[in-house]
Amino acid sequence: MIVLFAAKSVVIAGGTLLVLRFMRGRSASDRSWIAHLGLAALAALPLGSVLFPPLEVTASYASVLAEAAPARPGAAGIAPGVPSPLAPVSGAVWAQVAAGWLLLAYAVIALFFLARTLLALLRLVLLTARARAVTDDHWLQALARARRRIGFTKSTALLASREIASPVSWGVLRPRILLNTDAVAARADADAIVAHELAHVARADWAKLALARVSVALFWFNPFAWLLAREAHQLREEAADDAVLAADVEDTAYASLLVSAARLHSNALLLGAHGVAPARNALARRVRRVLDRGLNRSAGGTRWAAAMAVGAAALAAPLMTLQLSDTAPASAGPAPFATDDDAQVIVFDLRVPPGEPNTRPKSTQETSDQATAGGESPGDAAPASIEKGL
Repeated sequence: MIVLFAAKSVVIAGGTLLVLRFMRGRSASDRSWIAHLGLAALAALPLGSVLFPPLEVTASYASVLAEAAPARPGAAGIAPGVPSPLAPVSGAVWAQVAAGWLLLAYAVIALFFLARTLLALLRLVLLTARARAVTDDHWLQALARARRRIGFTKSTALLASREIASPVSWGVLRPRILLNTDAVAARADADAIVAHELAHVARADWAKLALARVSVALFWFNPFAWLLAREAHQLREEAADDAVLAADVEDTAYASLLVSAARLHSNALLLGAHGVAPARNALARRVRRVLDRGLNRSAGGTRWAAAMAVGAAALAAPLMTLQLSDTAPASAGPAPFATDDDAQVIVFDLRVPPGEPNTRPKSTQETSDQATAGGESPGDAAPASIEKGL
């Protein structure tokens, strides 16, 4: 069961990465949607396996494993269905104990990653509570222009804090954009920074970030899950960069902003929020995309996104409910030996070899028994011995 569960996660995450590779010509927004459909399938895998009826597929994998196992001396001629006398009796018990320890180790590590995400969220909530509202008209006008440009009508709080190194955004129902005090003073970058963070808010990227964290926590043992989560984060940032360039921000000026913001990147805080500052290992890729004017930056639209979602659900649903059942135990009859012509039967020779003559001296008790059997009593035998001696 555990192996099948892990195999399903490998298929989902690895398949999503392959699809992303084949769709390199699409925009960052379209590829980001595909990546998060894969993450959603990963997160829904445990629930789908429980809530939906199982799709059983019969396979005699037990007999295949038995045939592939190396033959041991003395067990080559044992017929199928007969337990080998050399097989350890406690093998099943040890397998259950090992499975229990593996499940415990999995749960402990998964809870660790979930707790780390919750602590990052708690820190973000406390930081937001201590932040103050931005009252600078230049920044408020930049926020109003960005909202009109992308058609985002939900109210968004614009806050400033000394505890962050670079601007970040988070929240879904009540989104917030947090600016550091240095950014508030640099009015020249107001349009670019607000456009980037508001793009994250409009695309619900904070919820997608939480989805990625949950998927990684559940499938921490799967390297493809980590790669998919990292690629999804990169695509979210690239899609926000495309939104900034669509706001008529000069590409060279925005690339310079990214380079400057990378020096202030805060890894601890960005565990729970999105920021304009790129990670150092992703800076070159983002700057190269920003300066590439021939790149496709247009999204596929609502119909394309809906079609991709339906296709992903159609592929993931059967995989979630897939269960393998072995047919080998059901086909084995109660007879201890096989009945086909190719079966081999072991014949055990249980004859006892003839005993050797007993050369031990007869004891007094044996002599007495023989005398009794011959009709003589013990009293009669004693005088005879005495007379003979005389």
